[in-house]
Amino acid sequence: MAQAAFLSAHLGFRAASTPIPSYDVPMTPQIAAAMKAGNLGTRWPQHKTKRRVMPTGEHPGMHIASLTDFGSRPFASVALAGGYRYIEIMQTLLRLFRAGGYVDHNASVTVINGPIGKMRRDLRVWLTSGGSADIEHSLVRRGLSESHE
Repeated sequence: MAQAAFLSAHLGFRAASTPIPSYDVPMTPQIAAAMKAGNLGTRWPQHKTKRRVMPTGEHPGMHIASLTDFGSRPFASVALAGGYRYIEIMQTLLRLFRAGGYVDHNASVTVINGPIGKMRRDLRVWLTSGGSADIEHSLVRRGLSESHE
C-alpha cells in the first residue's frame, strides 16, 4: 500500500493522516516562495507576528521521518500531483528528502499535472498500482532525475 502525504498552502507538508481543518488559503506566489526558501525544519503555518517565544506549527522533516521510519525505509517511488506551484514546491522538498535519505536517489518520480479530474484519475491509478503504474497522460513525466527537478 502506498504512503500518502499532502502539501497545503495553509498547513505545509503533512502526512495524509493529519486532520485538516476547514480553511481557504490559495497558494500565492509569496507562499510558494516562502515554502521553497525553507528547509525540512521550517515550521508551517508561519505566524504573522514575532511575539511567540517558542516556534509553533509543524515541519516537513517530522512528517517525512515518520512516513519512512526515520529514513530506514526510504521511498523508491514517488508521485507529485498538483498545480504548477505545488509541483515546484514538491520538487524542492523532494531534493531535500533525497538529501536527508528519506527518498532513494534512484527513486522513480511521477509528476502528475493537468486538469483536476485527470490528475485525480491518474493519482488514483498510481496509488492503486503501488506506485508502479505507467500512467498514460500527456502532462505526466516519469523518472525525473536531480537535474530535471
